[in-house]
Amino acid sequence: MEMKEMKLVYETLLTAPGMEVIIKLDTRLSCRMILMLTHVIGLGLDSKNQRSGLLSILSEAETKELEQLAVAFLEKGGLVEMNKNLQQLGI
Repeated sequence: MEMKEMKLVYETLLTAPGMEVIIKLDTRLSCRMILMLTHVIGLGLDSKNQRSGLLSILSEAETKELEQLAVAFLEKGGLVEMNKNLQQLGI
């Protein structure tokens, strides 16, 4: 499939009934997993990388929401400063 067709498939899937329903997650994550998750989110949203798959159709609002989610994870884990220091080291 061409990229245009793939985007249409992803957009169709994401507009299916129930995809806009807000759910509450009660998840317990280790600090290590929070750092890993926020790093993965950052890599996926990095403008230097060409986005593929579902990430290729992210709107600006959805991108901001994912960024805010990553920040919230770091804040709840008390890892904001550690993450900042790791980023300065290029890790």
